[in-house]
Amino acid sequence: MKIWIKYINFLKASIADLTQALEIHEGDAMVLYKRGLSYYYSKKYKSAIQDFKESLKNGSHESYEPDLHYHVGIAYANLENFEDAIEPFSKVNN
Repeated sequence: MKIWIKYINFLKASIADLTQALEIHEGDAMVLYKRGLSYYYSKKYKSAIQDFKESLKNGSHESYEPDLHYHVGIAYANLENFEDAIEPFSKVNN
């Protein structure tokens, strides 16, 4: 249980730090990607989807673009929105 609490606190701190970074570097694709991952692992899937999509819109680097699409699809699936999960999954290998 202690490890889980530390993990949750780490994710909260990560989200706070990355939010501050976005205040300085507005729209930074890598920061949005990393904050999206923190939201995703916090099970805040709607916020994760928003950050992932914003990262894609703002010119994410091709090296992590497939991961963005993958996580958007998984987040939609976790929200039981399977129809919306199809398109991101189809872009993972492109």
